Amino acid sequence: MRENRCCPGGYEIAFGPVPSRRLGMSLGINNIPPKTCSYNCRYCRLGGTDRTTVTRETFYSPADVVGAVAGCVAQLRHRRETPDFLTFVPDGEPTLDENLGWEIQQLHALGIRIAVISNASLLSDPRVRRDLAGADWVSVKVDTVDDETWRTVNRSRRDLSLQGILEGIRRFTDDFHGHLATETMLLQGMNDQEDCLEAVARFLREIAPDRAYLAIPTRPPTDPAVRAPSEEAVIRAHAVFCKHLPSVEYLCSLPDRTRRPADLAPE
Repeated sequence: MRENRCCPGGYEIAFGPVPSRRLGMSLGINNIPPKTCSYNCRYCRLGGTDRTTVTRETFYSPADVVGAVAGCVAQLRHRRETPDFLTFVPDGEPTLDENLGWEIQQLHALGIRIAVISNASLLSDPRVRRDLAGADWVSVKVDTVDDETWRTVNRSRRDLSLQGILEGIRRFTDDFHGHLATETMLLQGMNDQEDCLEAVARFLREIAPDRAYLAIPTRPPTDPAVRAPSEEAVIRAHAVFCKHLPSVEYLCSLPDRTRRPADLAPE
């Protein structure tokens, strides 16, 4: 494992804090190796998935994960800085870490809210739902509710079931008492059609997230054929979501007439 940028001489498990539009100042947690994921999304700016898996395991010692984060927090507090969130946001899917629940439980002792940004692919597993329930803020990805589109966009493993994932999301949200966010990545000609958007919005209405986020690719994706939707399509998506949901927000700046969405970095 590499050295931690925040804790010299340790592992690169904790990083930041970095500014986050959703979470304020966020201290990131890499609890799995880079590009270990259940998906191989066409729009991923990090490149193709090195290891596609749905098997939960121990990647790093959970004590090392907690120790690295606690050490970084101690350094920050010594400088009179405290992050708003401790965020599990590795370059892959954080719920693949079978120790996630224990790590969340231990990190609560630091007195800082804990967030997890997940692609939701393992939420059919009750153990994953139980682990995530310990967080204060959870984001789940819902790019589509159509199986063919899901396979095209997220390029999931064949042993995953979209309907099983959607049902897992429903069950998770029934019991989760923290802040629930959803994220939908819009891709031109793939999932930005109005019927697709309506179907996603109706599903999101069922689970009643506190905030539904819309995103577009803003950095070079894995697949060079992937394109961000037009400004008009993004505005239409927002309007469709707003018909069904009380709180919808862009994770990107809307372009002006002289700049393409793909040229814009998220705020």
